[in-house]
Amino acid sequence: MQNLPVLTGRPLHTLQFRLAFGECDPAGIIYYATYLEWAERAHGEWWYMQGRPIGELDVGPRFVVRRVACDYLSAPRPYDLISCAMFLQAIGRTSFGLSFSFSSTDSDTVVANLVLTAVFVDAAMSPCSVPDDARTLLTTGVHGAP
Repeated sequence: MQNLPVLTGRPLHTLQFRLAFGECDPAGIIYYATYLEWAERAHGEWWYMQGRPIGELDVGPRFVVRRVACDYLSAPRPYDLISCAMFLQAIGRTSFGLSFSFSSTDSDTVVANLVLTAVFVDAAMSPCSVPDDARTLLTTGVHGAP
C-alpha cells in the first residue's frame, strides 16, 4: 500500500487544534475520526472566509464528499498542539480534491495526512460542473488567514 502524497507549497489554509483528552481513548490514543472532524472544520472555515459558507450553499450547485482516505503516521499525545494545513490536490470537471497535513507542533512531527474528494451536485443530486467562482477560488490559491 502506498502512502498519500507528501504535500508541498503554500497551503490554502491552516488551522491549529489542541488535542483534547476527550478526543482520545482511555489510553490517550487519538480517535481516528478526529482528523476528519478537523479537516471538515478547516475546509468549512476556508469556504466561509471566501464568502461561500457551506451552510448557505443551498441555492444552485453544492458539493458532497465522495471519498476520504487517511494515513496515520504517528500518535500525538493529549494536549499536543496540532497544525492542520489544507492544500488543493486536484480539480476536475465536477470534483476537487483537498489534502490535509496534520503536524504536532510540540514534536515537529507529521502525525497524519488526509485526502478528501468532493463532487459538485445539482438539486437532483446529479454531478454537475464545478461553478466558475468556486474553481477560481480553488485554483488561484486564495488563502485564508493562518
